[in-house]
Amino acid sequence: MTKPPRLRFAPIARKGAPRAGRAPPAVVIHSLAQAKAALAAAAEAAVALELWSAEGAAASAGAGWFKAVVEAAARAHPEVAFTAVLDCADMPGFALGAFRIGIEAVAFSGPARVAAKLADIAEKVGCRLLRRRPPRLLDLGQSADPFAACRDWLAGEALKKAGRSAIARRRRKRPGAAGRRQRGWPA
Repeated sequence: MTKPPRLRFAPIARKGAPRAGRAPPAVVIHSLAQAKAALAAAAEAAVALELWSAEGAAASAGAGWFKAVVEAAARAHPEVAFTAVLDCADMPGFALGAFRIGIEAVAFSGPARVAAKLADIAEKVGCRLLRRRPPRLLDLGQSADPFAACRDWLAGEALKKAGRSAIARRRRKRPGAAGRRQRGWPA
């Protein structure tokens, strides 16, 4: 039996890629329209992106569906560097199925003993096994306008990565206590 071709997407090291040690922003997609919107926003912002399936989507939607959605979105936006991650929850059989059809990254939250075996298999077939979801991600499940949500969220992520936030900028502009007293403001 021949091995199916692996999904290959643009390498993360292109323009807009995160610096070493930082994961790119992560977006949870539930449909092809959301995947295309997320990649369009990433193209506009010139950043790399991680597209995550919903939690446990390997069991509900399936690895084949996820692969088809990701490939169609990649064809629509070939200029965007991204990684697609299928969440298999704690079900190792679905992770193995994802490896078999060529999904590049799989999230597995099951027992560590099983995860160690899956990690060995993933390494042999050229996949990545992730143990947890990112702490910050944008879920487009309830978004009426996925493109606008992604654009706004990616703009906020860019500010955080630059070491600034709206609150920090506001604090820098605000005068000190002496300056406030001079202007007649309460200290």
